[in-house]
Amino acid sequence: MTLSLSSDGRFQTVFNGGRYRAVVKGRATIQESILILEAAEIDGQPATKNQLPAKFKFTPEWSTLTAENGLTLSRKI
Repeated sequence: MTLSLSSDGRFQTVFNGGRYRAVVKGRATIQESILILEAAEIDGQPATKNQLPAKFKFTPEWSTLTAENGLTLSRKI
């Protein structure tokens, strides 16, 4: 999974797993130490309003993002 954040508040995630590929695009905001990703588009289609935003707590150096359900994403450069 790749997460790209831009300075103007846009984000894109790309997940590749075998034959499966998913792309999510939208807006990112920061509130305290929480990164909130609000999807606008999923695989080229508009996101539905009932899809909750993803919230990740981040470390000060942005090396790790942790979701509310415990999923952890680590930065690899």
